[in-house]
Amino acid sequence: MRRWTLFAAACSACSVLAVGCGAQVAADHTPGSSPHTVTNTSNAGGETVKGTEADQAAKGASLPRALASRGQFAILGNPGFGPARVMQVVAPSFAGAVGFAALDGQSSSAIIESAAGKTWHVVGQIPGQAVAIAFASPTQGAVITVAHGPASAGAAEGPTTYRIWQTQDAGASWRSVLQLAASPANDMAAETPVVALFGATGYAAVNGELLRTADGGATWARVPLQDAVLGAAFPSPTRIWLSEVSPQVFRAGSHPAPVVLAESADGGRTFHTVLTGPSVVPWEANVAMSASGVGVWVVKDLGSWETRVFWTTNGWASWREAMPQPYQGRIAQSVPVLDGDVAYIGLCPGAAPFPGGVTSFDLRTGQASTLATVPYWSSVSLARGPSGTWYAAPSSSQPTGLYASAPGLDAWHRIAPTEPPDVQVIADSALASSGRPVLVGIDSDLFQGTVEESADGGSSWRVLARMAHQAPIAVAAGPGKRLAVATLDASGDSGPLHLWVSQDGGQHWTELGAADLPDSVLQSVMPVGPSNAALSVTAHGYLLAIAAMPKDLVLSSPDGVHWSTVRTVSNGDLALAPAFDGGTIWWLDNHLIRPGSKANGKSTGPVLQPVLTASSVSGGSDRSVTLPEGYDALAMAWAGSRGMVVCASSATMDPSQGLTLFVTPDDGATWHARHLAPELHPNLPSEVMSLTLAGSDFGALLTDGGLLVTQDGGFVWCYTGS
Repeated sequence: MRRWTLFAAACSACSVLAVGCGAQVAADHTPGSSPHTVTNTSNAGGETVKGTEADQAAKGASLPRALASRGQFAILGNPGFGPARVMQVVAPSFAGAVGFAALDGQSSSAIIESAAGKTWHVVGQIPGQAVAIAFASPTQGAVITVAHGPASAGAAEGPTTYRIWQTQDAGASWRSVLQLAASPANDMAAETPVVALFGATGYAAVNGELLRTADGGATWARVPLQDAVLGAAFPSPTRIWLSEVSPQVFRAGSHPAPVVLAESADGGRTFHTVLTGPSVVPWEANVAMSASGVGVWVVKDLGSWETRVFWTTNGWASWREAMPQPYQGRIAQSVPVLDGDVAYIGLCPGAAPFPGGVTSFDLRTGQASTLATVPYWSSVSLARGPSGTWYAAPSSSQPTGLYASAPGLDAWHRIAPTEPPDVQVIADSALASSGRPVLVGIDSDLFQGTVEESADGGSSWRVLARMAHQAPIAVAAGPGKRLAVATLDASGDSGPLHLWVSQDGGQHWTELGAADLPDSVLQSVMPVGPSNAALSVTAHGYLLAIAAMPKDLVLSSPDGVHWSTVRTVSNGDLALAPAFDGGTIWWLDNHLIRPGSKANGKSTGPVLQPVLTASSVSGGSDRSVTLPEGYDALAMAWAGSRGMVVCASSATMDPSQGLTLFVTPDDGATWHARHLAPELHPNLPSEVMSLTLAGSDFGALLTDGGLLVTQDGGFVWCYTGS
């Protein structure tokens, strides 16, 4: 389930738990331990074993059996960078035909590489969030990262730490070579970090300062300057362009001051002022220069939101100035990228009629044009590869990554990360076996949807179908080799529901057409998210369950086009993913027992209680199962009478701080709680998207860190490909 807000607090639960409607939950853990108590694994002799020792001990004694005896489960392997983990991206830097970029998670970044247009792949990881990257050769590079510390009492933001890292082995390992600390009062809000390498010579603009290296990035020295650096361009090893302003602008009330464009032709030893811009409190002041003498300088005022553009096309001999309309309003824009006499700029959403995307600015005519509109892209930066391919590196509230487009910059697709799918994964036993089923997943990159298949338990994926301008919301497997996918318009508009079907296991697909939905359900269908819809393929047609407020809906269609409402279930709480199990539809809700509170500067998270409701599609009374208080249900799945619910603590609503599994073997009559074995997990996921079960032992949990697979009923889970 997608989560955008996390609450920071702690939660505890009782050792023995009872639930409503006659069901019971047994907390299968050692006496005296609680769901969040740290306990150790012991071997047959009673000695504590951890890490690899536990793995070795498991060879002689069953690890699943040991975990079962304590009511625990384990997560093994290392999480990767799935699309849902990526918060923002750093645009590629190319050394010849080899490109390097960065995918930023919450506290670390993955460095990805592509050689001669081949698939982008992770070559290394680095602490912090990368904000700039440069490579002088396929092996030598530098990255600037930023990390934000906790805020002190009464402060809105904590201190910021910038680091410069060096690699000499193509990004496989990194060494921190410089650290710069900035308090919230002195942090340069308008500054755009930049780094460039030319063999042994290199430059970096970070935290308002200009730095220079003479040894390939191993050491850095400050270049003395009176003003603060807002942006920089380094078209050659000796020529430097700086966008500067008095550092007093950002202190004691933000007083406007002139923004200055300065140039150095001797590697930063001397500078002279080329242009004096408007007196503003700068929001952005980005500069781009080519070695041929083409340049553009974009200055945006925080107070008026107005943007001025200065540009030159004749070797910096003369400059023109304009205030092009597309840059008006509260829109942030990227550092321009020059291609001949045209500058390309990425725009953030937030101000009509330019909701975000890519804009071109013709330096010969002064005309600006919107090339692509992407409502979910924020702070997007651009880059052009040596073969002419364009790259977009956005941050986004939706799963994101590195995008590519052919010339024209109007047809984008995500190229990294590409797996696992980011919306939903199901197990299809009909295409293999219940012990090791084929996995079918759906993915959406904001421009197109894809259906993907894995025949090796999630280690690798191949694309079965691409659906232009569609966003898949649910996938289902039916009798034989039937598959079906429900999609919505990928633009975010109120587009119609579509159903795509395959009769041969995904080899060939047919779009059945726009759905004819009852007027009463249109408003419930359109805002549906990736985690709150479920699809079922039956012998007589299709069923679609939608979790919405104030009523959950079940729709039926004989042909995938004409739909009717067959059931409604009242719902006044936090609606989550429904799940079909034959002719039964299970609903999962988190009931709010007590809201969160804050007293004496201390926050206490809410108390939630997961409630499952089973409804027969053919009618009849509903059956409810109430799980214990204090848990935030994230995902649910069923395989016959076997069911599983994945939960975090409701005090934090954050799976990275702990997970609990509730498992039933008898259609929800009794439940067993399994708590995470604290010594047998590396890094927990921060987000859970979907869960699927097959047979008596198989399960796959889709997370932002990748796909977790179990083949022993949920005692040991492993990150695929780890």
